[in-house]
Amino acid sequence: MISKPGDFFVGRQSELDELNRCAQQAQQGRPWLVWVRGESGAGKTTLLRHWLRNDEAQAFRVLTARCASSEQEFPYGLVEQLLRKVPPSLLQGSFLEHGTVPENAAPFRVGAQLLEVLGLLQLQSPVAIVADDIQWADRNSKEALGFVLRRLEADTVITILSLRRSSEGGIEDSRDPLIEEGVDRICHVPLSGFSIEEVSHLAEHSLDQVDPHTVENLANLTRGNPLYVQMLIRELERTSVVSRPENVEFSPSLASVVSHQLANVPQASRHLAEALAVLNGRIPLLKAAAVAGVSEPSIAMGPLLAEGLVEWIREDPAAPVAIRHELQKSAIHACLSPVRRKELHVKAAAVLPRDASWEHRVAAADSVDGALSHELEEAANEQLHLGNVNRAATLWLWAADVASSCTEHERLLQLAAAHLLWIDEFSRIKPLLVDVQACTPSPTRDLILGAYAESRGRLNEAAPLLTNALDAEERSATPESVKIAGMAASWLGLLELLRGNGQAAVKAFERVPSINDVNSAITYRAKSHLAFAHAFIDGPRAGLDSLTEFLESGDDAHHFLPFPLMFRGLLHSFAGELNAGIRDVSEALEMSRLSGRPTMDEFGFVCLSSAQFLLGKWDESSVSARNALIISSKREKPWAAAMGHAALSFTFSGRGDFAQAQEYLDIAQAELSNFAPSWAVPFTCLGNAVLAHAQSDAVRLLSILEPLTHPPLSGPASHFQAWWRALYTEALIENGRSSEAETELRYVQELARTAPYLRLPAAWLHGKYLESCGDKYGAMKIYQSKVTRVRNPDDSLVYMSLIQRSLGGCLKSTGRVSDGDIWIERGEGTLSTLGARPYIASASQVHGSDLLADLTPRERDVAHLVGRGMTNREVGAELFVSAKTVEYHLGRIFAKLDITSRRQLRDLILDPPRVFRSSTSGGPVR
Repeated sequence: MISKPGDFFVGRQSELDELNRCAQQAQQGRPWLVWVRGESGAGKTTLLRHWLRNDEAQAFRVLTARCASSEQEFPYGLVEQLLRKVPPSLLQGSFLEHGTVPENAAPFRVGAQLLEVLGLLQLQSPVAIVADDIQWADRNSKEALGFVLRRLEADTVITILSLRRSSEGGIEDSRDPLIEEGVDRICHVPLSGFSIEEVSHLAEHSLDQVDPHTVENLANLTRGNPLYVQMLIRELERTSVVSRPENVEFSPSLASVVSHQLANVPQASRHLAEALAVLNGRIPLLKAAAVAGVSEPSIAMGPLLAEGLVEWIREDPAAPVAIRHELQKSAIHACLSPVRRKELHVKAAAVLPRDASWEHRVAAADSVDGALSHELEEAANEQLHLGNVNRAATLWLWAADVASSCTEHERLLQLAAAHLLWIDEFSRIKPLLVDVQACTPSPTRDLILGAYAESRGRLNEAAPLLTNALDAEERSATPESVKIAGMAASWLGLLELLRGNGQAAVKAFERVPSINDVNSAITYRAKSHLAFAHAFIDGPRAGLDSLTEFLESGDDAHHFLPFPLMFRGLLHSFAGELNAGIRDVSEALEMSRLSGRPTMDEFGFVCLSSAQFLLGKWDESSVSARNALIISSKREKPWAAAMGHAALSFTFSGRGDFAQAQEYLDIAQAELSNFAPSWAVPFTCLGNAVLAHAQSDAVRLLSILEPLTHPPLSGPASHFQAWWRALYTEALIENGRSSEAETELRYVQELARTAPYLRLPAAWLHGKYLESCGDKYGAMKIYQSKVTRVRNPDDSLVYMSLIQRSLGGCLKSTGRVSDGDIWIERGEGTLSTLGARPYIASASQVHGSDLLADLTPRERDVAHLVGRGMTNREVGAELFVSAKTVEYHLGRIFAKLDITSRRQLRDLILDPPRVFRSSTSGGPVR
C-alpha cells in the first residue's frame, strides 16, 4: 500500500539541502525568505512537512499556516493562523491579544505587532514561519507579512512559503511582490516532476512487481507529478494487473482517477468526500457528516484516508477534516451532478452558522431570488454596523448575483464598490470596474468611477464625475442617497485639497449631509478635512479654531477621535505650536498603534519629524522620518513618499552630509511627478531650503523660497509658513535686500505673536538685521534679552545657539573679548552636540563633540532611543524592527563607543546641551 503522506519520502535531497542551508544561516542571525515553487501536485506540502520533521527544523519555534481558496476574502486569515501558534501571554496588551485582527487594521500596524511577537519568541529559540499555498492568502496578510520580512535585520527567523505556479510558468509568475519586494535574502526552491528513478523508487515501495516499462509509462503520462504518480500507483495496486505495459491502461485524466477512487470506496465514504468538496475548507468532522448524511463518520473516513483523498487533524478537539489537495477537490466537485451539488449546498446552509451559510444559499439558488437578495443585504448592513466593511461588501456582491432585477443588481454592486473605495480596498475594486462601467449611468456609478480615478491621481477625470454624483444625490433624501452624497462630497473636498484649492474644498465639505452628526464616521473625516481647508485660506489658526469647536461639541473618547486629533496636531505644528503638535500627533499615532486602525500615520510621522528638527531634536527627527518612509512605501501610502524623503533630508543637511541629503531630495522631487498632494511641493522646497542654508548658499536659498511668497499667499505654502519664513527673511538680509528684509521681518514678528516657535528666530533675525544696518548695540540688546530669559518649550535649540554666538560676536566687536568668547563657546557647544558641522568653523571640534558620529543611521536611532530609557522591545516598536535586531545593533554600538552598559549610553545621550544650562544661570552679560 502507499503510505500516508509523510511516512515515505522520495528524492528532493537537493531541495532539503537548500532549506537546511538557509535554516542554518537564519540561526546565526541572517534571516531568509524561501520560496518553494511548483505546479499543483508537485509535492510542496509534502516537502514542507518532511523538512519540519528533520533535525534542522527542531531548533525552531514553528508558526504554520495553510491558505485556502475559500478564505481569500477574509482579511488577515493567514496572520490569524500564525497567531494561533503563539502563546497567548505574548499577545497581551496588543490589539492581537484575542488571536484575531480587526478587519480595518492597517497592514503595517499588524506587521509591527508581528515584529514585536517575533522578537519575544526569539528570546527562547529561532523562529520558522511556514505557510503553504500562499497564492491564496488574503492581500492584507501578504502586505503585513511583507512589512515584517523587510524589517528583519539580525533576526533568527526563516520564512518558508510555498507558491503554486502554472505548468508552463517561469520564475516571474512564481513570486509575490507584496511579500518579497525589498527583502534582502531570498532563496528559490523550484520543484520539478519526479525523475524515472524516483518514480521507480515510489512504485517499488508500493507494488509487489514493477518493470521498467510500467515505470516509464507512469513517468511519461504524469510528467513525474508526484500527486498524479501516487494516484495512478494506487489504481495499479487496486486492480492488481500484471505490470506489463500492454496490459496497463493508464487514465489520461486525473479527474477519472479520482472518480475511480470514489467508485471503489463505500457509499458513506463517497458521500462524505462529496460533502467536503462542497464545503471547501477545513471543517469539523461532525458538521461534514451532517451535510453528507453519514451516521458513522469515523468509519467513513477510513477508506478516504487510505486513498490519500483527505486529511484529518485528530489532535484538534473539533477534528477538522478536508480534501487533501485542491486538484482532488476540484475533480470531486466536477464529478457532482447539478442536482447533487445543489442538494449538498442546501444541507450545508442548514448545518453551518448563519454567516457561513450565505455562500451555500447563493450556490444553491437555481434562479434569481429577491427574498434571498434582501436577506443578504440586511446581513451586509449588520456587518457594516460592526465595522466589517470587507465582509459587508462580499454579502452585497452575493446579493447582487441573486437580485430579482437589473436595477437591484446594479444598486447592490455599486453599494459594495463604493464602500470598498471608502476603506481604500483598491485591489478588490479593480476587478469590479468593468461591471460598474457597464451599469446604467447613475450618481453612485459616478461616485465610484470618480473616486477610483482620484485614488490613481487622475484628478481632472475625477472632478466632474464626483460633482455629478453629489449634485444628483443632494436632491434625494433617502438614507442611501444621504450616505452616497456624503461620500461624494468628501471625495470631492479631498480632491480640491490635493489640488491646493482651499475655497473649493470648504464648499465641498460643507455639502456633506451629515456634517453636524457627531456620531458619523463621515462627519469626523469631513470636519477634519474642512479644518485643513480653512487653514489653506486663513492659516492654521483658523483651522485650529474650527476643529477645536467641533471636538468640544462631540462625545469624549469617541472611537472616531484619532482622526481629528491627528489633524489638530498637524495644525498646531503648522501654527508654530510645535510641542502641542507633537503631543497631539503622538497621541493619535499611539491610538493607531493600539487599535491597528490607520489614522494618516504617514503624514503624522512627517509632521513629527519636521517639528522635532525645528526644535533641535535631530535624532528623534530622523527616527520619525524613517517611520514615515516605512509607511509610505510604494504599496502602502505612495502619496506621502515625497514628504517623507524631504523630511529625512533635514538632519543630513544639518549635519553636513550634503550628498546624502541631496540624494533624498532628488527622490522627493521625482516622487512629486507621481501622485503627491499639493502641500508636498512647498514642503519639498523647505527641504531644499534647509540644505541651501546649511551650505551657506544665500542666493540659492532665496531662489528656492521666494516663489512661495508670491501673492496670493494662501493654500499649502501658507499652511506651514511658520517653518520657512525665518529662512526667507535671513536670505533677504544675506543678499543685501534691506528694504524687503525689513518688511519681511515685521511680518515674521507679527507671526511670532501667535507662533511660539518663531519668537527666537524673529529675535535673532531682528538682531541680524540691525547688525547689517551697523547698529551693533541695538542688536546686542535684543540678543541679551533672549539669553537671560526662562526657556520656552517651543524654543529652537539651533536659534538659541545662533543668538548666543551672535551675542558673543557683538561683545567681542565692542572690546569685551573674553565675555564674547564665552558666549560663542556656549553657542557652538550646542551646535557641536547636535553634530551641526556646517554651522561651526572647526570640524574637529564637531567630531569631538558628536560622540555618535561613527555610528550608522540605524545605530544612531537605536542609541538615541535606548539613551531615552527605552527597553529593547520599546525601541523595536518605535523603529518597526524586532527586539532581536535592537539587541544586535546595541552590541555594535557598545563596541564602537567602548562602553559596556546601557547606563553609560544614557549618560552620553542625555548630557544636557550646555546652552540652556548656561542661559538660565546668568552668564557674563551685564
